[in-house]
Amino acid sequence: GIPEYEIIEPSAWDRLEATPELLEVAASVPAVVFGSLGQRSSTSLSTIKALTEATQRKVFDVNLRAPFYSKELVESCLHYCYL
Repeated sequence: GIPEYEIIEPSAWDRLEATPELLEVAASVPAVVFGSLGQRSSTSLSTIKALTEATQRKVFDVNLRAPFYSKELVESCLHYCYL
C-alpha cells in the first residue's frame, strides 16, 4: 500500500532558530542530523543550513513526506551532506 501521514502544522521544527548557543553545540558535536521535513519553513531551513555549516559532518535523513519536499530541496541537501 501507499503510506499516508498527517503532518500537523505548525510544529516545533517549523520555528527552529539559529541561536548562538545552538550553533556552539553544533560546532562541538561529531555530526548534525537533519531531514527534509524539518526544512519546510524558511526559518528552519536557514537554521538547518547554519547548523550544517557549523559542524564537520552532516547526515541527511531523507524523510520524504508529500507535499513537504521538492527535487530542488533534496538535491540541495545531498550536495552539502556527508552521509
